[in-house]
Amino acid sequence: MKLPTPQLPAMARARAPRRGPRAFTLVEMLVILAIISILVGLALPAMIKVRRLALRVACTNNLRQINVGLENYKVSWHRAPPGRSTNRISRPGEKIGLGQLAPDYIGDVNVFYCPAASKIRLGKMSIHTDMVGVVDGVCSYIYEPSGDQCRGALVADYNGPDNENHKGKRLNCLFKDGSVRSFER
Repeated sequence: MKLPTPQLPAMARARAPRRGPRAFTLVEMLVILAIISILVGLALPAMIKVRRLALRVACTNNLRQINVGLENYKVSWHRAPPGRSTNRISRPGEKIGLGQLAPDYIGDVNVFYCPAASKIRLGKMSIHTDMVGVVDGVCSYIYEPSGDQCRGALVADYNGPDNENHKGKRLNCLFKDGSVRSFER
């Protein structure tokens, strides 16, 4: 024989405390935080590597754009721009080296700045397109470098006292045949 279950009156049921959703305990929350921190720790080196690769690709793209500008300049003037072995692009009243490509052959002067350049960008030494030939300015590439780093290169990353591209560990070079290669230092 089944006993009847006691029923509360409707008023008592309405006033009975309701149990809400169960909350996390401190231990469960700490376990979740530990798992998340381990996953972040595993993913961080991969993200840093991808960022470095993206900067290197952007730098090689800049060098390819400089190559197109140089080729167009040569077609127009039947010679290469003067001002070799320098990363300077501007002096008051004068465009120097690669600066002669702005703005007619390369519309955006940001092409002259490697995204992985340390001091030129941070030190605010970069200049705007309309200021090339008006103020002193340097870029993060060297036009026809002299030295062994990129033998035969037309344009290469500039790693000197006022700049360091790719933390000085990598060198991107544009060669006269139009190819761009990247070297470990």
